[in-house]
Amino acid sequence: MKVLLLNAPYPIPKMYGIKRSIPILMYKQLGIGYITAGLEKQGHEVRYLDCPALGMDTDEVIRFIRDEQPALVGISCFVHGRFLVYDLLKQMKSLMPEIPVVVGGTQIT
Repeated sequence: MKVLLLNAPYPIPKMYGIKRSIPILMYKQLGIGYITAGLEKQGHEVRYLDCPALGMDTDEVIRFIRDEQPALVGISCFVHGRFLVYDLLKQMKSLMPEIPVVVGGTQIT
């Protein structure tokens, strides 16, 4: 199965009017790493997209998902970016309702 895991867009620089990314605000996603390793061990094709590190916004993520056509999308959600995740989910489900989405992270639990 083709799986896309992503760290949702969180445009901290844009929110504060900064024109470049701030590396100190990028967090390593260890949980997604564990999930990726487990899925790959079971034979699944997994792509990981770290949107903040890549400077991707919601529209770019939607285009990426449309191009890749994964069978499942997993999104990490943390307290500080939850509203952006909610917006991404709304757009995804309105444009691609057939793709199942799993959301995890501290905000969800």
